[in-house]
Amino acid sequence: MKRNLFLVVLTLFACSICMAASKSTGSAASEGDYQLCYQLFEAMNMEKSLQFTADGMVDTQIDTLKQTGLPNAEKLRPALKKFMRKIFTYDNIKKDMAQIYLKHFTTEELKALLKFYQTPEGRKIAEKQSAVTVEASKLGAQLVLDHQDELVQAITEAMGEE
Repeated sequence: MKRNLFLVVLTLFACSICMAASKSTGSAASEGDYQLCYQLFEAMNMEKSLQFTADGMVDTQIDTLKQTGLPNAEKLRPALKKFMRKIFTYDNIKKDMAQIYLKHFTTEELKALLKFYQTPEGRKIAEKQSAVTVEASKLGAQLVLDHQDELVQAITEAMGEE
């Protein structure tokens, strides 16, 4: 039970890291810069992608919990999906995401990205990226699960417990 609780906390922590990546500090960007980012996000189909990714994160969490033997893990699905759909929305993170993009890309690069996402190849990436991200997340969760004994041992040693 202690291990299952640990895995629940670890899974939720990993989820919070993904969401925290959407937070950034203030920016001196202009309203036009933000509008450019929002156009890019629209071309990337970010709003739909976020919902798909949020649902996929919940599915990955439930699958991981089931594999660890947590009784009734499936009962958590509705509560987790409701929570994720409440906080992991485009409206909640679009400004923060724009700040991240503005931190890492110049205006000219953002314009080039927008142009790319308006091509057939760009639309294909926008369509498939969430599925790729969810599958990669499941792969990562499985790798951690496959090596959970090593992780528990490393954490126990780091905490000075036996």
